[in-house]
Amino acid sequence: MTFHIKACRIDDIPAILELALDVHNLHQKNRSDEFRRINAADLERFYLSALDDEKHIFLTCLLNKKVAGYILIRIIHRKENPFQKELRFAYLDQISVKREYQRMGAGNELIEASKKILIKNKIRILKLDVWNFNQNARNFFISRGFKPRVEQLEMKL
Repeated sequence: MTFHIKACRIDDIPAILELALDVHNLHQKNRSDEFRRINAADLERFYLSALDDEKHIFLTCLLNKKVAGYILIRIIHRKENPFQKELRFAYLDQISVKREYQRMGAGNELIEASKKILIKNKIRILKLDVWNFNQNARNFFISRGFKPRVEQLEMKL
């Protein structure tokens, strides 16, 4: 199975909306206190704005010319402050692969293509957040070389 990774285009957005809704529904089901029901028009505007934003890397994974997955990464430039050094890094905001292509290399191809772009742009750190309830995602990211760096805790009052 050969996947093809390319820059996301406007005609990829309908398939990406489907994938994004699958992931969002998982998040909304498990954390309805944080995630609202999605408005498809708002979601489409969000992705369309990312297409033309130089602070985003937005890639699509194709198989037989059909969208199998996507990745959306934000470039962040944190200015120095009294506590932290200046840092330019990437944040993996979203990644999703159609169920039928999971565990076949599509997610890995998306991450590897993103890493090449980041390295070319002299960005050496790629961060992400993963929810505790999403063990499959956590296992995938760890298998790709991501390491835990901070643990976020909460207390409901």
